[in-house]
Amino acid sequence: MNCFLIDDDQDDQDFFSLALEELTIKVSLRKAYNGIDALALLNKKNYKPDVIFIDINMPRMDGWECLAEIKKINALTYVPIIIYTTSDNYFTPSDLKAKGVMGFVTKQPSISSLVVLLEALFEKIIITKTYAD
Repeated sequence: MNCFLIDDDQDDQDFFSLALEELTIKVSLRKAYNGIDALALLNKKNYKPDVIFIDINMPRMDGWECLAEIKKINALTYVPIIIYTTSDNYFTPSDLKAKGVMGFVTKQPSISSLVVLLEALFEKIIITKTYAD
């Protein structure tokens, strides 16, 4: 599975990478530090991730702006997008659906807790993708 993480915080990126190494599913990770760099990569014809994680609070282009631009890329129409954030206080299922987001993952205090969340999420994505193919 190819995963793309858009997050401006190096520590959060490292934490996410460590969690991916603990998964039972093999996941390769590409990263971008901001929405502008992410869009440059995503607009290339030869790169299509299986899932995209976006941090909301980033400089230059915040996660919502980045999400809106990703939604304009036809090749990524069916790629699941997950908000990766420190807060879950302001997300409702209807808000996320309206923005075209599959869900959100709250940044966890431990790698083991992030592993549990990611395992469940990736299994759901794999099952959904299997039925779509």
